[in-house]
Amino acid sequence: MADPAIKFRKEHVVKPKLGYLEENTMGYYKSVYQQLQCDVFNSEEEKATFIGNVLNETIGQELTLSQNQLVSRILECLLRLASQEHLSRFIDGLMKNPQLACSGRFISHVTQTTLTLAMTSLTSESLTQEIEQNVIKNVNLVCDVLLEDIVKYVLDPYASHILRIMLEMLSGVSVPVKVSRSDITFQQQQQQQQQQQNRVKDAKLKKQVPDVFVELLHRLSAQLSREDILESCLSSDVAAPVVETLLLVSHATDSVLCQKTCRQVLKSMQENKE
Repeated sequence: MADPAIKFRKEHVVKPKLGYLEENTMGYYKSVYQQLQCDVFNSEEEKATFIGNVLNETIGQELTLSQNQLVSRILECLLRLASQEHLSRFIDGLMKNPQLACSGRFISHVTQTTLTLAMTSLTSESLTQEIEQNVIKNVNLVCDVLLEDIVKYVLDPYASHILRIMLEMLSGVSVPVKVSRSDITFQQQQQQQQQQQNRVKDAKLKKQVPDVFVELLHRLSAQLSREDILESCLSSDVAAPVVETLLLVSHATDSVLCQKTCRQVLKSMQENKE
């Protein structure tokens, strides 16, 4: 017969909070951030070596480290200064659990930063074929995960940001980040209408993208422009910016889809009024 005391201990084990890291780990990354802020390096080469060494220490721990609020922000700082090789390797670590990487509270910000930097690096002349293929592989994986349950992710407060950045990066269109909100005065409404017009003018093709990105963009846009998705999005403060991004992107890349989506949005709005 099992010892009741052992059973009690097992049932009352206190699990660490999500994002919890040991004190020595926290101290290490705080020290890293302090050195970056104070810029204690004698040369850019020394700084690059330091950043590379720190990121090498994250191998196998990307998911765990990125769930901590403070360390996730430090990782974003490091990744913005990282080499293409380290970016490619870090995104590999995140993609061991792409669902978590896209919808976790803090890790999703790290995923967004890493994806943006990695996809932007595809235009670099120094990019190796191996890294290019790896980035494209992981971008495909993110899209597949989002498309598996698009309704869930478009309404998710964190994954919806991933959707927005994917639309922007897959299309090569620069989309302003400021989004209109409700609960405003009539004067503010007029100002926002002008801002909305300016956003359409400002959204422009900023770079060429790989052919595989065009295909992924079509798949993602087709799902987001579904009538049932749009109905859900229009009544959600979280999802509405995704529709706005879709419209701005399609306005610059696919006028047929843009017009179709606009008609569906207007139809949904009319039905909601009735």
